[in-house]
This record gives sequence, structure tokens and C-alpha cells, in this order.
Amino acid sequence: MMGRYPWYKSEPAPDDYQIRNRAMEAMEIHELHERDYNTLSGGEAQKVQMSRVLAQIWTENTRGDKILFLDEPVSHLDMKYQHQLLKMAREQSAAGNTVIAVLHDINLTLQYADLILFMKEGRIVDTLQEFTSITPELIKNVFDIQASVIRIEPGSKPVVVFK
Repeated sequence: MMGRYPWYKSEPAPDDYQIRNRAMEAMEIHELHERDYNTLSGGEAQKVQMSRVLAQIWTENTRGDKILFLDEPVSHLDMKYQHQLLKMAREQSAAGNTVIAVLHDINLTLQYADLILFMKEGRIVDTLQEFTSITPELIKNVFDIQASVIRIEPGSKPVVVFK
């Protein structure tokens, strides 16, 4: 319910509970709602945080006017939940909200982003909106690691394989 605090004066309204429940369903955390936050694993806590954020930005009357900042939102999450969370972020973007995410997994970024800013030492090194232009040289320049860029099939998003 912490995510709903900005939306009610002294007590939550029935809509606040419905939105909270939708957010919990979206992140599959209903079984955690009675648990003390301090007893949660890192992954469980990450899912609760995303659910709280969703509860805060979901309103019934307005869409597309929110900005969602996610800083390493998939850390501590199993692969299934990494994709679940990033799909949810994608849905928010499709609804017209702005989503800005900091991710260190280049392959997850390539899968879900619309635009990628590559940064090194606090500076933007490159910006990609067309991911077919990602190169091993760019990966080497930004991350200082050798990599290959492959495409599973024509027209698919690239995959970065590290050497």
C-alpha cells in the first residue's frame, strides 16, 4: 500500500486496494503480502519494490503521463522474473509512460529497450535506436571486453556473446 500513499488523504479507498491487488498480481507476490519485508530474499524484495512502483503509477483516469525510473531492477531476480519485470516495464512504455532503466545485462537491454545510451565514466559514448548497428568494437570501447554480436535469424534482435 506504500505505493498508494500519494493517492489518498487519510485512508485508502476501495480503488487503492484494487490497484494494489493488480500490482501484486502483475508481479506474482500475493503470497508475500503478509510477510515482514525484512524477512524477504533479495529477489522477493525486488519484486515487492516493483509492485509498489506499479501501485503508485497506476491510476484509473490517467495514462501516459508518468515517468518510471528503474535502477538495476532485475538484480537478484531469477531469469523468469527478470523477463516478467521488464515485460511489465514495456507495458508501461506501451501505455505512454516514459521508462528509464539502468541495466548492465546487454542482452536483456537489447531485448526490451527502444533506445540504448551507452555510458562510460559518466559520459554518453553512443546512442542506439537501431540495434543492428551494435558492434563488437562498441562493446569493447564501452565495457573493455571482447565480444561477438550474432543474430539468430534475419531480422532478429542481436545477441552479444562474450569471449
